[in-house]
Amino acid sequence: MAFDLSNIVTGVVKKPKISVLYGLSGLGKTTSLSKLPDVFMIPVEEGANEIDVPKMNFGTAEKPRFKADSFQEVMDTLGLCAGEGFPFKNVVIDSISELEILIHKKVCQDNNVVSLEKIDYGKGYKFAMEHWLKFFTGVEYLRNSCDVGIWMVAHSDTNRFNDPEGEAYDYYAPQLRKEPMEYIVKNVDAIFFLTKKKAIRKVDAGFNNKDAKAVDMNQRVIYTNQKVTHIAKNRAQPSLPDEMPLDINLIMDMWNNPEKYSQ
Repeated sequence: MAFDLSNIVTGVVKKPKISVLYGLSGLGKTTSLSKLPDVFMIPVEEGANEIDVPKMNFGTAEKPRFKADSFQEVMDTLGLCAGEGFPFKNVVIDSISELEILIHKKVCQDNNVVSLEKIDYGKGYKFAMEHWLKFFTGVEYLRNSCDVGIWMVAHSDTNRFNDPEGEAYDYYAPQLRKEPMEYIVKNVDAIFFLTKKKAIRKVDAGFNNKDAKAVDMNQRVIYTNQKVTHIAKNRAQPSLPDEMPLDINLIMDMWNNPEKYSQ
């Protein structure tokens, strides 16, 4: 295909987003995403069972099953979402932490082993990444060719970091291996971290010493930008506020319509 100068355009390109929402269990990741408009859920775990939201039944009408049992079932559902007449504009995959388990299960079955470590030369995780790339290709096709927004839910891992020049702190990141996580960080539009807001207070440790103690403020918040304590990002222009309330529709409206919120 030959190009000419008419192919050069300016302005903002408006299209649906590919986003990750991660955090500790029980904070409302799935519930908050169920409030998106025209939303459809692909349950890879059973977090949406108690939520009245359109979701994939992997079983039958007589014997329903609302949890994918295999990587292929997830891929087949992405194919369904890409088909003609699909009525939804947002798809939630809940969760990619559980999807990783299904991917590892498939690699083990394909290679007739009980764990990826049993595959010679460390190739097990290479094979797993090949399946991840198939999944990401399907996700990107839905966004780019079908005009569907994608949300991927993940659990969080917590690692303790002992800063030799300061106080120790916890670092939060999605519960995934390094290889798919690197791809996600590079390619998705947003990674949002859901947590409870904490305040740091100094408490008496005796002998004129003070210790830092995190106090739960019982307020759920979403962090949208990278900090020393967590991974997060967003490509909004201008960038979203570092801290936002747990309201996904508000966050996306601020992203898509920044002029409404400009001072």
